Amino acid sequence: MEPLKIPLAEEHTTIDDVSVWEWSGSAFDEGAEAAEWFSTYFEKPSRLVRFKEGTNLNISLRVCLFG
Repeated sequence: MEPLKIPLAEEHTTIDDVSVWEWSGSAFDEGAEAAEWFSTYFEKPSRLVRFKEGTNLNISLRVCLFG
């Protein structure tokens, strides 16, 4: 697969009801190209999101490491 490059300076759409591990809230959608790349890699529909600055994730280290 070709490397995926995400320009962090671009403005993105906000998606509500995002869930990652034990966290849920709003995040920035990184777009269709990133979604296609991750969907191909994982072989199932996927979206790449970026947490908004100042977001309190409050995810335990155990969940991140052993998920």
